[in-house]
Amino acid sequence: MFNTQKELFERIAIHYKSKNALCKTIAKAMNASEKTVEKWISADTELKFNRLYDIVNYLKLTPMDLFKDSQGLVYFQFMLMDMNDLDRYYSYISMLAVTFRRLADNKDGKILFMADEIPIFHFMPYKQLTYFKLYQYYCDMQKSEDSDEVKAELYYEDFTAELDKLDLAPQFEAIHDAYQQITSREIWDDTILDGLLYGLYELSSLCRFRDTKVIQPILAELKELIEQFRIKGNRGKKSGGVRIDVFKKRTPVRQGFMVWKCPGQDFLSIKLDTINSMLTFDPEMIRMFKSKFKADMDRSKAFGMGDIGERISFYDGLIEKIELAMQELG
Repeated sequence: MFNTQKELFERIAIHYKSKNALCKTIAKAMNASEKTVEKWISADTELKFNRLYDIVNYLKLTPMDLFKDSQGLVYFQFMLMDMNDLDRYYSYISMLAVTFRRLADNKDGKILFMADEIPIFHFMPYKQLTYFKLYQYYCDMQKSEDSDEVKAELYYEDFTAELDKLDLAPQFEAIHDAYQQITSREIWDDTILDGLLYGLYELSSLCRFRDTKVIQPILAELKELIEQFRIKGNRGKKSGGVRIDVFKKRTPVRQGFMVWKCPGQDFLSIKLDTINSMLTFDPEMIRMFKSKFKADMDRSKAFGMGDIGERISFYDGLIEKIELAMQELG
């Protein structure tokens, strides 16, 4: 943590080859002489806040750049997801596809996933299921911050028609293909379907479907997802030939998160709501969540080996939940 103007510029200078290089950059950006900037850097001349603000903004410095030695301060990246702005979602999913591809291209890359809901990459081959997940988030976000009044909502069918215009299939396929080439360890639990199924029941009761017949294809895709994941998890191998280790937690997962293990640069994604998350490269946070994952993994049942009966019971239990929903929402 810095306490003086001089200490602030010493911290900024870390990101440059020399203080002289920093001085030239600031002088050019602020339309000031290098002698004036030298006095700012040495604190011989007091720098007004508006000038400091302009410098930090121009240099694109983050809180982590300035305060990374401060105990307890963690810097997160976050993209506000507004499903009323589908172009923003297109940017988000495209960026996610690129991230997965980069990890897949590194043979030492690995994912550790603590799943409070089915991880997004499992949805990608299933268009209707993915669309419903997005629609569920869209409906959740319709209430304004200062009112209980619900904004005008699209019906599910209208919302999916808007999604079709984006042509998301290439991004979905890219994410799924990359996932099949990334080694992963995933911890699931008995409640992993509950959020999505509750959403179907709720939105059906609120008449958010023009025709409730569209619910059956969603549930059919969910059932196929579980059946395919059962095969993959039992054999411990993905279609891309890399390992997948599946663990069943004995108690419900309280916080969903994913650790991306990349040689030279690990990062952590913490689940916020339905499809949204925030990202950090903070080593202490990553270390803590890795330890959390390891502790929960040690207390969970490994499904790639032994205890066939418990494995069958787990997957059959998930299928039974889906089939019950098919009957009740049919």
